[in-house]
Amino acid sequence: MSEISIGSDSTAATIAENIKKGQASCACVQAHFRGDWLIANFYAGQNFPDGKMDRKYLDDTFPEQPVLVRDVSCHNVALNTAALMRVGYGADVEGPPGGQYMRRPDGQLTGELVEAASAEVFASLPQPPVSVVKEALIYGIKMSESHKFGITSLQEASGNTLYLYALRELDAEGRLDMQIFPHIGHAPESFAQEKSQHVDARFVKFWIDGVPIPPHFTQCDIGPDGHLNEESQLLTFEELLEALTKHDAKGLTCKIHCAGDGSARRVLDVLERVRQSNPSGPLHELAHCNTIHQDDIKRMAELRITAEMSPAIFHDTSLTSKYPHIFKWPFKELQDTGVHVTVGSDWFLTDTPGLFPAPTAIVERFGMQEGKTAKEVGGTKISRIITLAGAEAVGKASEMGSIETGKRANFIAVDRDLSRGEFSGAKVLKAWFEGKMAWEDMDNVVSM
Repeated sequence: MSEISIGSDSTAATIAENIKKGQASCACVQAHFRGDWLIANFYAGQNFPDGKMDRKYLDDTFPEQPVLVRDVSCHNVALNTAALMRVGYGADVEGPPGGQYMRRPDGQLTGELVEAASAEVFASLPQPPVSVVKEALIYGIKMSESHKFGITSLQEASGNTLYLYALRELDAEGRLDMQIFPHIGHAPESFAQEKSQHVDARFVKFWIDGVPIPPHFTQCDIGPDGHLNEESQLLTFEELLEALTKHDAKGLTCKIHCAGDGSARRVLDVLERVRQSNPSGPLHELAHCNTIHQDDIKRMAELRITAEMSPAIFHDTSLTSKYPHIFKWPFKELQDTGVHVTVGSDWFLTDTPGLFPAPTAIVERFGMQEGKTAKEVGGTKISRIITLAGAEAVGKASEMGSIETGKRANFIAVDRDLSRGEFSGAKVLKAWFEGKMAWEDMDNVVSM
């Protein structure tokens, strides 16, 4: 609501003008709660000369006003010179652990801050009031038409204190028609106080490495020698072990960002130690699972780890075909080994939050069964993955995830039998939240 959307196709020649156009159209009352900072979304590094974003593409148009642009992964940002000066970054600034300040050949900053290097910038920005966050949440639920696309519950991959306060107030006001399971970045001790009827904050989020997209490829891989790329690790083994042991003992589910097979192995090594001290602990999640070493798939089943296969938007893209060694998502291998599998979106670049494009891309990747087509095999398995498996992942299978007596009446009606694998073009006709009609397709009214 207060940030400028410029898509993700801006180039060196167009990015500043696109931000300027967006600034002119952003005249709402919430536009200035971050002071004079301009926040824009997004840039893609591969669209710039030599794959490098540089502040010079922003400075001529914005010589005095600080500008911050997120990249498409939201792990990295680009600042113009005015923004660098505002936060006090000069050529002598040193990169933090797990982060990097990109530099020109002469050592000057380009303005691009990679991974952990962006943290201090966001911490220094003026923060929005709770009222603005509440309206943004309602906007996200209503204007993105979540119910229209069959969404009645969701996991929030990363929520801060302000976000949780906004959720709690919305729930108290009876305005939250969505079941939300927010994950709190590893830090707060008191986040359980934010629990309410539709908000369950028993979840913690960790980032272990970066993202496997150009130009930086900051994921942690297993090298040819079998060793991990330690430079891409954001936490040491001991740091992760201490934190996971603490949260596991409290019964908190941890979602752990792993974008490379090396980071996945590191987390499994840690969780193996955690399981030794608490064999019946909560079901933790490896987020993304785009590449898992074959030797580690069986370990995931033995350690009771959920494989959260995301971002769903990447299941069928040019990135998938261009970097097949990184974007594998071994659905069949994981399921055949007994690993608990879910699908996550973890993305907000799409025009709509539709449920069905991702299943369309993967429906024939679950193998064959006698008497069934590949689509029918995949249709049955995916239908469970996007419903009951999600509820199991957050420990709520006794309350939601399937239509059974005694469970919450959160469900949708679709225009076809999805168990046959026909996800392409599927439409939600009606959506119910706790027994009340939350949305109905008035162009395709059906009687039930």
